[in-house]
Amino acid sequence: MDDGFLPRLTASIALLPAGGGYAEAADVWLERAEPIEMKLLRRAYGALHSGDILDDADGRRLQFVPPFLFYADGGRVRPAWPLALVTRDGVTPPPDAVDAVAAATALGSHPDEIERWLTCSEAPYAAAVAEELFDET
Repeated sequence: MDDGFLPRLTASIALLPAGGGYAEAADVWLERAEPIEMKLLRRAYGALHSGDILDDADGRRLQFVPPFLFYADGGRVRPAWPLALVTRDGVTPPPDAVDAVAAATALGSHPDEIERWLTCSEAPYAAAVAEELFDET
């Protein structure tokens, strides 16, 4: 980002304080020499990568957009578990990646996954509200 100051800012991260709501999130701009250390408590859909193409139990072809959004036919959808990984980075994924996605989505549901993430983040939201907050459209 060219803001007229040196050194140039190279990245930003949105921080949500534990137990706080989305309105309390802070955007932090990082400089090249500014290390930041964080502890990952839980990442929703940890077996998936941004842009993964999957098939869900309802036979839909989906694309994953972190942290927990899925798109099919140009619109956002709630996936039906289990999920099957079809492509990653435009190619057939390795068997261990396919197995990891299948195992991670064998039990439970999409709302369950969001609820687990919310519990770890201590964010005061219901799963449906959390989905709407992080909608990129």
